[in-house]
Amino acid sequence: MQVILVVNSQMPLSFRASRSNKNIGTLPYIPGTSLLGGLAAAYIRMRQGSSGFEDEFARFFTSGDISFGNLYPANFQSDKSKNDDLADDELSIRPIPATVRSCKDFSGFLFQNKKDDDDDEKHGVFDELIPWTLFALSRQKATDVFDAGRQCSVCHKRTAPFSGFYRRNFEMNAIGASNPKRRMITRTGISRKRGAVMEEILYHREVLSENQDFWGILDVQDDTLWDDFEEFFDEAFDNEAVYLGNNKTRGMGKIGHTSLIPITEPDDTEDNLKKRVGDFGSKLKQMAAEHNLTAPHAYYIPITLQSDAILRDDLMRYQSAITPDDLKKAWNLKDMELIYHNVSTSRVMGWNPLTGLPRADGMAMAMGSVFLFGFNGNADDLFWQILSEIQTKGIGERRHHGFGRIMIAEPFHLEVNPL
Repeated sequence: MQVILVVNSQMPLSFRASRSNKNIGTLPYIPGTSLLGGLAAAYIRMRQGSSGFEDEFARFFTSGDISFGNLYPANFQSDKSKNDDLADDELSIRPIPATVRSCKDFSGFLFQNKKDDDDDEKHGVFDELIPWTLFALSRQKATDVFDAGRQCSVCHKRTAPFSGFYRRNFEMNAIGASNPKRRMITRTGISRKRGAVMEEILYHREVLSENQDFWGILDVQDDTLWDDFEEFFDEAFDNEAVYLGNNKTRGMGKIGHTSLIPITEPDDTEDNLKKRVGDFGSKLKQMAAEHNLTAPHAYYIPITLQSDAILRDDLMRYQSAITPDDLKKAWNLKDMELIYHNVSTSRVMGWNPLTGLPRADGMAMAMGSVFLFGFNGNADDLFWQILSEIQTKGIGERRHHGFGRIMIAEPFHLEVNPL
Protein backbone atom coordinates (compact mmCIF):
# COMPACT_ATOMS: atom_id res chain seq x y z
CA MET A 1 0.00 0.00 0.00
CA GLN A 2 0.99 3.62 -0.44
CA VAL A 3 0.50 6.43 2.06
CA ILE A 4 0.78 10.15 1.41
CA LEU A 5 2.79 11.93 4.09
CA VAL A 6 2.66 15.69 4.59
CA VAL A 7 4.88 17.27 7.25
CA ASN A 8 5.49 20.82 8.39
CA SER A 9 8.87 22.34 9.20
CA GLN A 10 8.57 23.91 12.63
CA MET A 11 12.20 25.00 12.56
CA PRO A 12 14.59 25.83 9.69
CA LEU A 13 15.89 22.79 7.80
CA SER A 14 19.31 22.21 6.28
CA PHE A 15 20.37 19.35 4.01
CA ARG A 16 23.86 20.07 2.80
CA ALA A 17 24.37 19.62 -0.93
CA SER A 18 28.16 19.28 -0.64
CA ARG A 19 30.90 18.60 1.89
CA SER A 20 32.87 21.59 0.65
CA ASN A 21 33.20 24.45 3.13
CA LYS A 22 32.71 26.83 0.23
CA ASN A 23 29.29 25.43 -0.66
CA ILE A 24 26.70 26.88 1.73
CA GLY A 25 23.59 25.70 -0.16
CA THR A 26 20.90 23.26 0.93
CA LEU A 27 18.88 20.73 -1.01
CA PRO A 28 15.41 22.12 -1.85
CA TYR A 29 13.59 19.05 -0.49
CA ILE A 30 13.71 16.53 2.37
CA PRO A 31 15.63 13.41 1.21
CA GLY A 32 14.12 10.02 1.95
CA THR A 33 17.37 9.00 3.67
CA SER A 34 17.01 11.88 6.11
CA LEU A 35 13.36 11.01 6.78
CA LEU A 36 14.31 7.38 7.50
CA GLY A 37 17.22 8.43 9.72
CA GLY A 38 15.17 10.95 11.67
CA LEU A 39 12.38 8.47 12.34
CA ALA A 40 14.87 5.73 13.26
CA ALA A 41 16.59 8.06 15.75
CA ALA A 42 13.22 8.94 17.27
CA TYR A 43 12.37 5.24 17.57
CA ILE A 44 15.62 4.53 19.43
CA ARG A 45 15.07 7.40 21.88
CA MET A 46 11.49 6.40 22.59
CA ARG A 47 11.55 2.59 22.61
CA GLN A 48 15.09 1.37 23.21
CA GLY A 49 15.07 -1.33 25.85
CA SER A 50 11.44 -2.28 25.32
CA SER A 51 10.32 -5.83 24.50
CA GLY A 52 10.87 -6.73 20.84
CA PHE A 53 12.81 -3.52 20.17
CA GLU A 54 15.41 -4.99 17.79
CA ASP A 55 12.92 -7.02 15.75
CA GLU A 56 10.52 -4.13 15.30
CA PHE A 57 13.33 -1.70 14.50
CA ALA A 58 14.48 -4.05 11.74
CA ARG A 59 10.94 -4.38 10.36
CA PHE A 60 10.52 -0.62 10.15
CA PHE A 61 13.91 0.64 9.04
CA THR A 62 16.31 -2.00 7.74
CA SER A 63 14.22 -4.74 6.13
CA GLY A 64 13.26 -2.65 3.11
CA ASP A 65 9.57 -3.39 3.71
CA ILE A 66 8.92 0.35 4.03
CA SER A 67 10.24 2.68 1.33
CA PHE A 68 10.74 6.25 2.54
CA GLY A 69 10.30 8.62 -0.40
CA ASN A 70 11.61 12.16 -0.71
CA LEU A 71 9.39 14.93 0.63
CA TYR A 72 8.98 17.73 -1.91
CA PRO A 73 7.99 21.34 -1.15
CA ALA A 74 4.21 21.83 -1.10
CA ASN A 75 3.67 25.59 -1.07
CA PHE A 76 0.12 25.38 -2.33
CA GLN A 77 -1.90 26.23 0.80
CA SER A 78 -5.10 28.21 0.38
CA ASP A 79 -4.36 31.84 1.09
CA LYS A 80 -4.41 35.06 -0.89
CA SER A 81 -1.00 34.51 -2.46
CA LYS A 82 -1.26 30.83 -3.37
CA ASN A 83 -3.14 28.55 -5.73
CA ASP A 84 -6.41 27.36 -4.18
CA ASP A 85 -6.85 24.89 -7.05
CA LEU A 86 -3.65 23.10 -6.01
CA ALA A 87 -4.13 22.96 -2.23
CA ASP A 88 -5.42 19.38 -2.06
CA ASP A 89 -2.85 17.14 -0.34
CA GLU A 90 -3.98 14.16 -2.44
CA LEU A 91 -2.50 15.82 -5.55
CA SER A 92 0.93 14.50 -6.49
CA ILE A 93 4.03 16.68 -6.49
CA ARG A 94 6.72 15.73 -9.01
CA PRO A 95 10.14 17.04 -10.06
CA ILE A 96 9.99 19.04 -13.27
CA PRO A 97 11.67 17.02 -16.07
CA ALA A 98 15.09 18.12 -17.29
CA THR A 99 13.69 18.68 -20.80
CA VAL A 100 11.44 21.54 -19.66
CA ARG A 101 12.07 25.16 -20.68
CA SER A 102 10.57 28.57 -19.98
CA CYS A 103 11.17 32.22 -20.85
CA LYS A 104 14.56 33.31 -19.53
CA ASP A 105 13.28 36.67 -18.27
CA PHE A 106 9.72 35.75 -17.20
CA SER A 107 9.82 32.08 -16.26
CA GLY A 108 6.86 30.29 -14.71
CA PHE A 109 3.50 28.70 -15.41
CA LEU A 110 0.84 30.87 -17.04
CA PHE A 111 -1.72 29.55 -14.57
CA GLN A 112 0.12 31.23 -11.73
CA ASN A 113 -0.43 34.64 -13.30
CA LYS A 114 -4.09 34.31 -12.36
CA LYS A 115 -3.57 33.30 -8.76
CA ASP A 116 -0.44 34.94 -7.41
CA ASP A 117 -0.79 38.44 -6.06
CA ASP A 118 2.87 39.23 -6.72
CA ASP A 119 3.91 41.35 -9.67
CA ASP A 120 6.01 38.73 -11.42
CA GLU A 121 4.91 38.20 -14.99
CA LYS A 122 5.10 34.61 -16.28
CA HIS A 123 5.29 33.53 -19.91
CA GLY A 124 4.62 29.80 -19.63
CA VAL A 125 6.46 26.49 -19.46
CA PHE A 126 6.84 23.77 -22.12
CA ASP A 127 8.66 20.47 -22.69
CA GLU A 128 11.27 19.79 -25.38
CA LEU A 129 11.62 16.01 -25.23
CA ILE A 130 9.81 15.44 -28.54
CA PRO A 131 11.96 17.97 -30.49
CA TRP A 132 15.13 16.43 -29.02
CA THR A 133 13.91 12.95 -29.97
CA LEU A 134 13.22 14.04 -33.53
CA PHE A 135 16.66 15.67 -33.67
CA ALA A 136 18.25 12.39 -32.55
CA LEU A 137 16.21 10.34 -35.05
CA SER A 138 17.34 12.66 -37.85
CA ARG A 139 20.97 11.92 -36.95
CA GLN A 140 21.32 15.42 -35.57
CA LYS A 141 20.46 17.14 -38.83
CA ALA A 142 16.93 18.51 -38.34
CA THR A 143 17.76 21.65 -36.35
CA ASP A 144 14.47 23.25 -37.41
CA VAL A 145 12.60 21.13 -34.81
CA PHE A 146 13.89 23.59 -32.17
CA ASP A 147 12.73 26.76 -33.92
CA ALA A 148 9.51 27.05 -31.91
CA GLY A 149 11.16 26.53 -28.54
CA ARG A 150 14.26 28.73 -28.59
CA GLN A 151 12.29 31.98 -28.37
CA CYS A 152 9.53 32.84 -25.94
CA SER A 153 6.14 32.89 -27.69
CA VAL A 154 5.16 36.05 -25.74
CA CYS A 155 8.20 38.34 -25.68
CA HIS A 156 10.34 36.54 -28.30
CA LYS A 157 13.35 36.51 -26.01
CA ARG A 158 15.47 33.44 -25.30
CA THR A 159 14.21 30.46 -23.33
CA ALA A 160 16.18 28.54 -20.71
CA PRO A 161 15.86 25.29 -18.72
CA PHE A 162 13.24 25.45 -15.99
CA SER A 163 13.53 23.30 -12.85
CA GLY A 164 11.80 22.76 -9.54
CA PHE A 165 8.67 20.85 -8.55
CA TYR A 166 5.13 21.03 -9.89
CA ARG A 167 1.59 19.94 -9.08
CA ARG A 168 -1.42 19.58 -11.38
CA ASN A 169 -5.03 19.30 -10.21
CA PHE A 170 -7.38 16.39 -10.95
CA GLU A 171 -9.32 18.38 -13.58
CA MET A 172 -6.03 19.00 -15.46
CA ASN A 173 -6.89 22.69 -15.82
CA ALA A 174 -4.46 24.09 -13.23
CA ILE A 175 -0.73 23.62 -12.80
CA GLY A 176 1.83 25.42 -10.71
CA ALA A 177 5.43 25.30 -9.51
CA SER A 178 6.43 24.92 -5.89
CA ASN A 179 9.85 26.03 -4.75
CA PRO A 180 10.70 26.22 -1.05
CA LYS A 181 11.38 29.47 0.73
CA ARG A 182 15.02 29.80 1.68
CA ARG A 183 17.07 32.19 3.75
CA MET A 184 20.61 32.64 5.02
CA ILE A 185 21.64 32.25 8.63
CA THR A 186 24.92 33.23 10.28
CA ARG A 187 26.54 31.17 13.00
CA THR A 188 29.70 31.33 15.09
CA GLY A 189 32.07 28.45 15.71
CA ILE A 190 32.23 26.91 19.19
CA SER A 191 35.48 25.99 20.90
CA ARG A 192 35.51 22.32 21.89
CA LYS A 193 37.84 23.11 24.79
CA ARG A 194 36.06 26.11 26.29
CA GLY A 195 32.48 25.54 25.09
CA ALA A 196 32.33 29.21 24.13
CA VAL A 197 32.49 31.21 20.90
CA MET A 198 35.67 30.59 18.94
CA GLU A 199 37.41 33.66 17.67
CA GLU A 200 37.55 34.36 13.93
CA ILE A 201 35.05 31.61 13.11
CA LEU A 202 31.93 33.05 11.47
CA TYR A 203 30.06 31.14 8.78
CA HIS A 204 26.85 31.27 6.74
CA ARG A 205 24.40 28.55 5.81
CA GLU A 206 21.43 28.47 3.47
CA VAL A 207 18.36 26.88 5.09
CA LEU A 208 14.77 26.05 4.20
CA SER A 209 12.61 28.49 6.14
CA GLU A 210 10.35 27.25 8.91
CA ASN A 211 6.57 26.73 8.60
CA GLN A 212 6.59 25.08 5.18
CA ASP A 213 4.81 21.90 4.12
CA PHE A 214 6.55 18.99 2.40
CA TRP A 215 4.80 16.17 0.52
CA GLY A 216 5.86 12.60 -0.22
CA ILE A 217 4.83 8.95 -0.42
CA LEU A 218 5.65 5.97 1.79
CA ASP A 219 5.45 2.51 0.20
CA VAL A 220 4.52 -0.17 2.72
CA GLN A 221 4.53 -3.91 2.03
CA ASP A 222 1.38 -4.89 3.95
CA ASP A 223 -1.43 -3.49 6.08
CA THR A 224 -0.26 -5.21 9.28
CA LEU A 225 3.16 -3.58 9.06
CA TRP A 226 1.53 -0.23 8.40
CA ASP A 227 -0.75 -0.48 11.45
CA ASP A 228 2.27 -1.00 13.73
CA PHE A 229 4.32 1.70 12.03
CA GLU A 230 1.47 4.23 12.13
CA GLU A 231 1.14 3.73 15.90
CA PHE A 232 4.82 4.58 16.36
CA PHE A 233 4.61 7.38 13.81
CA ASP A 234 1.78 9.16 15.62
CA GLU A 235 3.51 8.68 18.97
CA ALA A 236 6.75 10.18 17.67
CA PHE A 237 5.07 13.31 16.36
CA ASP A 238 2.85 13.66 19.43
CA ASN A 239 6.05 13.67 21.52
CA GLU A 240 7.72 16.14 19.11
CA ALA A 241 10.61 13.72 18.75
CA VAL A 242 11.37 13.95 15.01
CA TYR A 243 14.33 16.04 13.85
CA LEU A 244 15.82 15.97 10.35
CA GLY A 245 18.88 17.26 8.56
CA ASN A 246 22.00 19.07 9.73
CA ASN A 247 22.60 21.26 12.79
CA LYS A 248 19.90 19.64 14.92
CA THR A 249 21.72 20.74 18.06
CA ARG A 250 21.69 24.36 16.90
CA GLY A 251 17.97 25.03 16.81
CA MET A 252 17.19 23.42 13.46
CA GLY A 253 15.46 20.36 12.03
CA LYS A 254 12.27 20.00 14.08
CA ILE A 255 9.38 18.50 12.08
CA GLY A 256 5.68 18.59 12.86
CA HIS A 257 3.19 15.99 11.66
CA THR A 258 0.53 17.37 9.34
CA SER A 259 -1.31 14.41 7.81
CA LEU A 260 -1.21 10.78 6.68
CA ILE A 261 -3.48 9.87 3.77
CA PRO A 262 -3.68 6.18 2.75
CA ILE A 263 -4.05 5.72 -1.01
CA THR A 264 -6.99 3.35 -1.36
CA GLU A 265 -6.67 3.07 -5.15
CA PRO A 266 -3.39 2.66 -7.06
CA ASP A 267 -1.82 5.97 -8.04
CA ASP A 268 -1.30 4.55 -11.51
CA THR A 269 -2.55 1.53 -13.41
CA GLU A 270 -1.27 -0.56 -16.29
CA ASP A 271 -4.06 0.79 -18.54
CA ASN A 272 -3.13 4.38 -17.69
CA LEU A 273 0.52 3.66 -18.46
CA LYS A 274 -0.37 2.09 -21.80
CA LYS A 275 -2.52 5.09 -22.72
CA ARG A 276 0.22 7.57 -21.79
CA VAL A 277 2.77 5.71 -23.94
CA GLY A 278 0.30 5.66 -26.82
CA ASP A 279 -0.48 9.37 -26.48
CA PHE A 280 3.21 10.25 -26.41
CA GLY A 281 3.95 8.14 -29.49
CA SER A 282 1.05 9.67 -31.40
CA LYS A 283 2.19 13.21 -30.59
CA LEU A 284 5.79 12.43 -31.55
CA LYS A 285 4.79 10.88 -34.90
CA GLN A 286 2.47 13.80 -35.62
CA MET A 287 5.31 16.29 -35.11
CA ALA A 288 7.66 14.07 -37.11
CA ALA A 289 5.26 14.23 -40.06
CA GLU A 290 5.07 18.03 -39.74
CA HIS A 291 8.85 18.20 -40.14
CA ASN A 292 9.02 15.54 -42.87
CA LEU A 293 10.88 13.15 -40.57
CA THR A 294 10.51 9.43 -39.94
CA ALA A 295 9.76 7.90 -36.56
CA PRO A 296 10.52 4.23 -37.30
CA HIS A 297 9.78 2.62 -33.92
CA ALA A 298 6.40 1.19 -33.02
CA TYR A 299 6.54 2.64 -29.49
CA TYR A 300 8.47 5.45 -27.82
CA ILE A 301 8.84 5.05 -24.09
CA PRO A 302 10.15 7.94 -21.98
CA ILE A 303 11.41 7.17 -18.46
CA THR A 304 11.63 10.18 -16.14
CA LEU A 305 13.34 9.96 -12.75
CA GLN A 306 11.10 11.08 -9.90
CA SER A 307 14.04 10.84 -7.48
CA ASP A 308 17.78 10.32 -7.75
CA ALA A 309 18.67 6.83 -8.98
CA ILE A 310 21.80 4.77 -8.20
CA LEU A 311 22.88 2.22 -10.80
CA ARG A 312 26.15 0.34 -11.06
CA ASP A 313 27.64 -1.83 -13.77
CA ASP A 314 29.17 -5.30 -13.35
CA LEU A 315 32.41 -3.74 -12.08
CA MET A 316 30.50 -1.73 -9.43
CA ARG A 317 31.15 1.56 -11.22
CA TYR A 318 28.44 4.18 -10.94
CA GLN A 319 26.45 4.66 -14.14
CA SER A 320 25.32 7.95 -15.64
CA ALA A 321 22.57 6.47 -17.83
CA ILE A 322 19.93 3.76 -17.94
CA THR A 323 20.92 1.45 -20.79
CA PRO A 324 19.03 -1.22 -22.73
CA ASP A 325 21.32 -3.79 -21.05
CA ASP A 326 20.08 -2.64 -17.63
CA LEU A 327 16.47 -3.24 -18.65
CA LYS A 328 17.35 -6.60 -20.17
CA LYS A 329 19.34 -7.88 -17.18
CA ALA A 330 16.99 -6.67 -14.45
CA TRP A 331 13.62 -7.15 -16.16
CA ASN A 332 14.27 -9.32 -19.24
CA LEU A 333 12.98 -6.42 -21.32
CA LYS A 334 14.44 -6.89 -24.82
CA ASP A 335 14.54 -4.91 -28.08
CA MET A 336 14.81 -1.52 -26.35
CA GLU A 337 16.94 1.16 -28.03
CA LEU A 338 18.13 4.25 -26.18
CA ILE A 339 17.50 7.14 -28.54
CA TYR A 340 17.98 10.20 -26.35
CA HIS A 341 18.75 11.05 -22.75
CA ASN A 342 19.06 14.24 -20.75
CA VAL A 343 20.79 13.42 -17.49
CA SER A 344 22.78 15.12 -14.77
CA THR A 345 24.47 13.54 -11.76
CA SER A 346 24.40 14.29 -8.06
CA ARG A 347 26.59 13.32 -5.13
CA VAL A 348 25.12 10.88 -2.61
CA MET A 349 26.35 11.67 0.89
CA GLY A 350 25.55 10.21 4.28
CA TRP A 351 26.59 9.90 7.90
CA ASN A 352 27.21 6.77 9.98
CA PRO A 353 25.97 7.48 13.52
CA LEU A 354 27.59 4.31 14.88
CA THR A 355 31.12 5.35 13.91
CA GLY A 356 30.56 9.10 13.99
CA LEU A 357 32.08 9.35 10.53
CA PRO A 358 30.77 10.27 7.08
CA ARG A 359 29.87 7.45 4.72
CA ALA A 360 31.75 7.08 1.46
CA ASP A 361 30.27 9.35 -1.20
CA GLY A 362 28.43 7.81 -4.12
CA MET A 363 27.00 9.09 -7.39
CA ALA A 364 23.44 9.08 -8.63
CA MET A 365 21.55 10.16 -11.72
CA ALA A 366 19.65 13.25 -10.64
CA MET A 367 15.87 13.48 -10.33
CA GLY A 368 14.23 14.94 -13.43
CA SER A 369 16.64 13.13 -15.77
CA VAL A 370 14.91 11.77 -18.88
CA PHE A 371 15.62 8.66 -21.01
CA LEU A 372 13.77 7.96 -24.26
CA PHE A 373 13.67 4.39 -25.57
CA GLY A 374 12.37 3.13 -28.90
CA PHE A 375 10.73 -0.31 -29.04
CA ASN A 376 9.95 -2.49 -32.06
CA GLY A 377 9.32 -5.79 -30.28
CA ASN A 378 6.13 -7.56 -29.32
CA ALA A 379 4.04 -5.27 -27.11
CA ASP A 380 1.97 -8.05 -25.55
CA ASP A 381 0.36 -8.14 -22.12
CA LEU A 382 3.63 -9.29 -20.54
CA PHE A 383 5.43 -6.27 -21.97
CA TRP A 384 3.01 -3.79 -20.36
CA GLN A 385 3.05 -5.79 -17.16
CA ILE A 386 6.85 -5.50 -16.99
CA LEU A 387 6.73 -1.74 -17.62
CA SER A 388 4.13 -1.35 -14.89
CA GLU A 389 6.30 -3.40 -12.51
CA ILE A 390 9.36 -1.27 -13.27
CA GLN A 391 7.39 1.85 -12.46
CA THR A 392 6.01 0.34 -9.25
CA LYS A 393 9.28 -1.08 -7.92
CA GLY A 394 11.72 1.50 -9.26
CA ILE A 395 15.27 0.95 -10.45
CA GLY A 396 18.74 0.66 -8.96
CA GLU A 397 20.00 0.55 -5.39
CA ARG A 398 18.63 1.83 -2.06
CA ARG A 399 15.05 2.03 -3.23
CA HIS A 400 13.75 1.82 0.34
CA HIS A 401 15.67 5.08 0.96
CA GLY A 402 13.63 6.79 -1.74
CA PHE A 403 16.09 6.36 -4.60
CA GLY A 404 15.18 5.00 -8.03
CA ARG A 405 11.55 6.12 -8.31
CA ILE A 406 10.50 6.63 -11.92
CA MET A 407 7.52 7.49 -14.07
CA ILE A 408 7.01 6.06 -17.53
CA ALA A 409 5.56 8.48 -20.11
CA GLU A 410 5.35 11.41 -17.68
CA PRO A 411 2.37 13.50 -18.94
CA PHE A 412 4.43 16.67 -18.88
CA HIS A 413 6.30 15.52 -22.00
CA LEU A 414 3.15 16.18 -24.05
CA GLU A 415 3.23 19.86 -23.10
CA VAL A 416 4.98 21.12 -26.21
CA ASN A 417 3.30 24.54 -25.94
CA PRO A 418 3.56 27.01 -23.02
CA LEU A 419 1.11 26.41 -20.17
